[in-house]
Amino acid sequence: MKKNEHHVFLRGGLGNQFFQWIYAQSLYESGIPVKLNITFLKLKKNNQTSGKLELLHVISSIDIPVVEWRMMRHYEFLIKRVAKFLGILSDDRSSKKFPWSFMHYGYYQSSEYLNNYSIKKAKNLIITDIKADKFISDLGVHSVLHIRAGDYLSNEFNFKNMGLLSTEYHVLAARKMLEKYKNNKLIVVTDNESIARLVIDRLNDYQGRVFLLSDILGRSEMQIDAIKTMVSAQAISLSNSSFSAMCAVLGSADEVIYPSPWFRSQGLQHISPVLKEWIGIESIFCNDQNRPCIE
Repeated sequence: MKKNEHHVFLRGGLGNQFFQWIYAQSLYESGIPVKLNITFLKLKKNNQTSGKLELLHVISSIDIPVVEWRMMRHYEFLIKRVAKFLGILSDDRSSKKFPWSFMHYGYYQSSEYLNNYSIKKAKNLIITDIKADKFISDLGVHSVLHIRAGDYLSNEFNFKNMGLLSTEYHVLAARKMLEKYKNNKLIVVTDNESIARLVIDRLNDYQGRVFLLSDILGRSEMQIDAIKTMVSAQAISLSNSSFSAMCAVLGSADEVIYPSPWFRSQGLQHISPVLKEWIGIESIFCNDQNRPCIE
């Protein structure tokens, strides 16, 4: 590591990596030499992360050098503890407390880490297949309801602390968009079709206006399908995930609805990515991990 060189450690899936990249961009803009460090990108049990660098799935160029300390890959916990003790590693809570630290190990998705320069740069770097795609033009003007379950359902810690939004919450958000944007079709983007179909069943009074993305595609939706559909939406209701927030930041929706509070645990609110112009609906979280759809 060169003197005065800063490292932002990428962790998690695409959404997490996006906000960490945005943070690295803000350091670069302020004149700090910075690199993205992928040493601690790894697969985790009952977690959706791929363990790979995913940023190029959505942007055409990372525009910041990427490094990996392979010999240190298995010592994440030790390195984190020692570096934090020495005051050379900071996270979301301590970045201002330790301004001299050069190892950045956080999620950095709070709105305080976002700035117009970084957001504009990210939008300019969106890959062409997302911005100009025949599938999007065929969809026409649409709204999106994003339903995310994944490891919020399968992982007990995530279920209890991040919180799985209930079907009732998604129905309320969907009705809000359907009433306001009467000429729009509502497309449900999801990683759990069972929960999504329960929501759609409770919107049967809007028959002919609510569609599951996979039904439109005639196959299971892929990550790139979700991104294209969400980024191009006129209105969007987010799930409490960084992927959902990333799509809202990259898009240009007239209205963004988010669950308030973002996470179930009060101790996690400091990594909420909510922007001031977004519109909050009171969160309704599932209480039974074994019966997530009956709320």
